[in-house]
This record gives sequence, structure tokens and C-alpha cells, in this order.
Amino acid sequence: MNWETIIEHLRGNGYDGDETLESVKGYLNEEGLDATNIEDKDGNAVSIDELYSSRTRAKMNVSGTQLSKENAELRERLEQKETEESLGATKRAQITHVHDRSEDDRQGGFKGLGEFVKSVHSACSRGGRIDDRLNKASLSSYGNEGIGADGGYLVPEEYVERIYANVFADDAIISMTDQVTTAKNSVTFVSDETTPWGSSGIQVYWTEEATAITQSKPQLKYNTMRLHKVAALVPATEELLDDGALVDSFIANKVGEQLSYNIDDTLFSGTGAGQPLGILNAGCTISQAKEGGQSADTVVAANILNMYSRMLHRPGANPVWFVNHDVLPQLMNMSLNNNPLYLPSMQMADTPYGTLLGRPLVITQHCNTLGDLGDVIFADMSQYVTLSKASGINAARSMHLWFDQEVDALRFSTRIAGQPWMGSAVDSDNSAADVSPFVTLAERA
Repeated sequence: MNWETIIEHLRGNGYDGDETLESVKGYLNEEGLDATNIEDKDGNAVSIDELYSSRTRAKMNVSGTQLSKENAELRERLEQKETEESLGATKRAQITHVHDRSEDDRQGGFKGLGEFVKSVHSACSRGGRIDDRLNKASLSSYGNEGIGADGGYLVPEEYVERIYANVFADDAIISMTDQVTTAKNSVTFVSDETTPWGSSGIQVYWTEEATAITQSKPQLKYNTMRLHKVAALVPATEELLDDGALVDSFIANKVGEQLSYNIDDTLFSGTGAGQPLGILNAGCTISQAKEGGQSADTVVAANILNMYSRMLHRPGANPVWFVNHDVLPQLMNMSLNNNPLYLPSMQMADTPYGTLLGRPLVITQHCNTLGDLGDVIFADMSQYVTLSKASGINAARSMHLWFDQEVDALRFSTRIAGQPWMGSAVDSDNSAADVSPFVTLAERA
């Protein structure tokens, strides 16, 4: 006779409670039965307390046995682990002085991009030899071992960085922006466009003693920027592949040139649809009107002075003039009280193109021709945010796109987003004219 038998007997008579001692005794008392001496199904008188105590002792014995067994197994595992670690330490100590220098070569063992492309071409051709340098690197350096054409071979890191350096060179306009890198496909920014003299956002008030202070709260804007892809697909014929040096200079430099130019051009004129929002199309950009009676296709001193006065001058601001080269003759003849506004630089220093009203001037093809909106731009590029992928430039190669023409394809792509931090121009406190970090000169047709 045991506790389980009693519980089974009671459940056969309608008991459906817990199997604890208190619950069983409570049930017996409710049924008017003696909890001290109860008859089981065989008619034997039993003590509920004794049966429960016997059950508890039995479980403790089983638990103790199980615990001893588990402790013994644990000690055995620990001893085995210590032995393995000891052997492993000996093995590691024996090989710590060995270093594969090929791991330090960021060109993957190739002398140039042309040599790499020729090796890939051979590996993907029928009966061609697979260069060991293509497969000895990490798995990410090729599509499928022995079947490199299935996924294409990735361009070695050194050449990808060369193109990346071209795109984000020091003289690139994007390098002047507020640059942010991310591993995500979009980023949400929080901005506060209120001003100390405005009526919105946090306010301060003059108040009397023991008078309640008027409450105010921040006025924040949330803006989500999504990355947009810009890419180049470069065909390379067999004839071009035969000249490794030509491929090296042509691919690495030209792709970087094209990506850099198109990205910078979009920072000025981008629509914001599938590409960055350019300064000329931004809601915060001010278009300074031309002077009354001003001739078409001209820039006069009053234009420059008015544009300068509309700049949002703030601590740390570093506005720069961007002009088309067509504008340069206009600037050469520009003066105020016999003092030239434009001072050409006599040396290649921080301002290689000189200064206009004391601010650096940059001559660029990204500005429109003389007389059109955008031929002269006065901008503080630190107030333009660019978002780029942390992985940088992605580069890959495939022979399948133009397989029948014996032309290989090199593909380069990156993802960029950009727009001004501000959504609109700033209303001045004691002036009817608003100000902005971005000022353009209206069309003079």
C-alpha cells in the first residue's frame, strides 16, 4: 500500500483535487471520513500521514541517488575538459610563431586589378585554369569553389578601397557634408528647427516672485531617410583583359570618377525620388531675386551682397561659394568702393580658387551655366547630411551577362541618401528677410 494507491482509490470515488497532504485531508473531512485511519480499496486501515511520509522519504532517497549520479558525471566531464584544454594549450604553444603572410595582402596576391580580372576570366572559361589565389582566401572571395562563375568573384579589397577613396576624396563635395554611416537601410533623425526668437518650442519668460512659470515643451520633427543605390556596370572585352595595366587604371579610376561626380551632382540637383534631395530642390533653400533692370546672364555685386546677407550665420558655420566656370569673368570685374569682392588665390592652399567676400570659392561643373538658377550657390555644407552604407562600395564580376559576346561585366554599387538638415528657411527676428544655410541666385534670363 502506498500514497499513489490511495490517490487512485480516492479519484475512483470522485476526488479531483491536488495530491498534497492538505488537499487530501480537506477532501476526507468534507466527505466525513477519518483522515487518520481510512480504508483502502482492499479494506485495510491506513494512516494518511504515514503514507505521505513514506512517499516523501522514498522521493528523497531517489533524489539523493540521482544527485550523486549527476555529481559523478559532472566531475568526469570537468576532468575530461581539463585534459582537453591542457592538450590544446600545448598544441597552440607549438604553432603560435607561424603566420601566413598572404593574409596581410589586401590585393589577394594579385599585382593589379587587371591581373585579377584575367585570372577570373581564365577560371570562368571552358577548360580554363583556376588560379589558386582566387580560392585560397576566405569563402567570401568567390561564389562556389570550382564554379566561380555561378556567383562571380569579388574584387579584392585593395581595389574596392581605391574606388571608395575616389568617391569620398577630400576634394569631393560629399566630403564637406555631415556624413553618417549606417549598417541599416534607413535611419530616422530627430531635429529641432525652432529659434530662440520664435513662438514655438521651449520658451523662457520673465516672471515675478512667487508667480507660476508659463510652461513650454520641445517641438521635435522626425524624419526618416532611406538609402538609394547608385551603381556602375562595366563591360570588359577579351582584348581589354589582355592588357592588365589598362584594366587596372581604367576600371579603378573611371568607376570612382563616375560615382564621385554623379553623387556630388545629385547633392546639388537631386530630386529626392530614388536619390538624394539636392540643394536646388530643397524646401529650406532661399532663391535670391535678381536686381531690378539687371541684364540677362550677368552677376553683379548686389547679387553677391544680398546672397551673403541671407546666409544663416551661426557659430561654427563655414559657408562656401560654388560657381560655374562661366561665372568667373563676372567675378573678376566685380568691386565695391574700388575694392574687389573676388580675390584669386596665388597659391594652392585651403582656397585653391580664391575667396569671394572672404569665403572660399569652388569652381565646379555641378553648378548651372551663367544666368540660370544654380550658377551661383552659397552653402554651408555641414548643414547637409549624407547617409552612406557602412560596407562602402560593393564590387563583383560575372561572365554570364554577355557570355555570347565574350564580354565580362564588372559591377560596382553603393547606397547613399542625403538632404539638408532643415526643412524650411528660418524667419528672422528683426528682419523681414528669412535666412538659410543654402542660398541660390534666381534666374536672370
